[in-house]
Amino acid sequence: MSLLDTLNYLIQEQEGHLQCCEWDIREETNQENPDLDWYCEQWDLCYERINDLHKIKSIVEEQL
Repeated sequence: MSLLDTLNYLIQEQEGHLQCCEWDIREETNQENPDLDWYCEQWDLCYERINDLHKIKSIVEEQL
C-alpha cells in the first residue's frame, strides 16, 4: 500500500468517525439534559484530524 493510499484510508476512516460523532450529537440533543460538550469536543478533534491529514496528503502529493 502506498503512502497516498494509507492517507486516503485514514481520511476515510476519520470521515466515518466524524459522521458517527454527528449522529451521536443528534441523538444527544433528544435527551432531556443533553451533555453536548464531550460530543462536540470529539467532533472538533476529528474534524481537525481530517484537515491535518488533507494537509499532509497535499504535501506528499507535491513531493511526488
